[in-house]
Amino acid sequence: MAEAVAVVSGISAFVQIIDFSSTIFIRLKEYKDLVGELPNYLKDVDTQLPLICKTLDRIKMQTERGTLPKETQDIVYSVVNGCRSQIELLLQKIDKVIPISSSKRERMKKASLSLFYDRDIQAHLKTLEQYMRTLTMHVSVGSDAPHTASQPQFTPSKVKMHVPFKRDPDFIGRTEILAEVDRRIKERGQVALAGIGGVGKSQIAIEYCYRFREQFPDSWIFWIYAASATRFEQAYRSIATAAAIPGWDDPKTDIFNLVANWFKDSDRSSKWLLVLDNADDSETFFGSSNGHLVKYIPRNGSLLVTTRDMRVGQKLTDREQAMGVSELSVEETKMLLESKIHDCNIWDDEIATELLEALEYLPLAVTQAAAFISENQMTIAAYLQRIKLAESELQEYLSEELEDSRRDLQGQNSVMRTWKISFEQISRQNPRAAEILSMMAVLDRQGIPGILLQKKRRNYCFR
Repeated sequence: MAEAVAVVSGISAFVQIIDFSSTIFIRLKEYKDLVGELPNYLKDVDTQLPLICKTLDRIKMQTERGTLPKETQDIVYSVVNGCRSQIELLLQKIDKVIPISSSKRERMKKASLSLFYDRDIQAHLKTLEQYMRTLTMHVSVGSDAPHTASQPQFTPSKVKMHVPFKRDPDFIGRTEILAEVDRRIKERGQVALAGIGGVGKSQIAIEYCYRFREQFPDSWIFWIYAASATRFEQAYRSIATAAAIPGWDDPKTDIFNLVANWFKDSDRSSKWLLVLDNADDSETFFGSSNGHLVKYIPRNGSLLVTTRDMRVGQKLTDREQAMGVSELSVEETKMLLESKIHDCNIWDDEIATELLEALEYLPLAVTQAAAFISENQMTIAAYLQRIKLAESELQEYLSEELEDSRRDLQGQNSVMRTWKISFEQISRQNPRAAEILSMMAVLDRQGIPGILLQKKRRNYCFR
């Protein structure tokens, strides 16, 4: 068991290294676009990091194949985790050189002061070089494939399903929608799911990914968080890395063309599924400021889009009629709530029905409510009472909220009720965690590394 845990930990570190490195390459490209040339210490990062990644990839291959000698596994995985930490620290320093959210003027100013980070970045590189020497002492990184030391090769990941979410064992209903998605994917190659936030579009897409893998186990499956052009680019870089597309590690590469052409290769026709999740903003894909990203979305395989704006979904799928996703039925929602509440002794059918009415049968609101009830070992009636007490405060908040034509306010209110109760509970039990969550609320929720929420041996577990 311990050996299996070590392997999983090692593979997890490899995945994080790829993500951190891809983001570093994006930051370096932004620096060159602003200033014109990298300073020497960043040139070192630009040349050494790809080689480090290639070495680590060969070790990852040996881990997946089971050819890594057992007597060296502990030290190798320890070193790999050390590499992950150093590359993450390297990314943090580079993010200070080129801040993501600053204006162009501020970023130019930061770039001009970037020499202050020279020593720190060089120190991280030196530590990485020491790790590489340790690895070469314990692992024959050149014997796994017919290549020379002067011509390192990077091989595609054996794991072809790149979906950042586990399958929900309690997934309820949506039988007809899933069947229709499957029919359209097979007949037309593309489909969009449209509906209000919290109705369950992403959950349907996740479930379909796993069903697609069961039907086509050798197919590539990629998940793209498509709410912004920056995240879209990061996802394409991750795809290029995972598939080992030649040129993936060249900062000068046009990553959009590189990945789009890889998808269009006749050898991959109909052998992949691409999910664009949260594709809500038309400007992201069709605006000139983002380079008309829609032209880089491949059409020769399978495309699944989730969106709050039906018009965007239809434009992304060549004017195919989008599928509207509505709330679960009363019985389905009741089954969902019951499956998420693990203590059958607190179940009260009549009170549960009243709670579901208050939550307007939205899956996200129901899941949040069930998690709170289970975590705090309270009755459904007690939670319903909290919902009613929170109503008056919510009305004051929602009366000041700006309108958004892409959102259904009633559905939004239901999710807000459950969220408010959970947040108040966190504030009482762990004020520091509430402060961190408040700060995260203004950042990109899917772009925050988990390690930033840890301090020494303390871990803020947000449930």
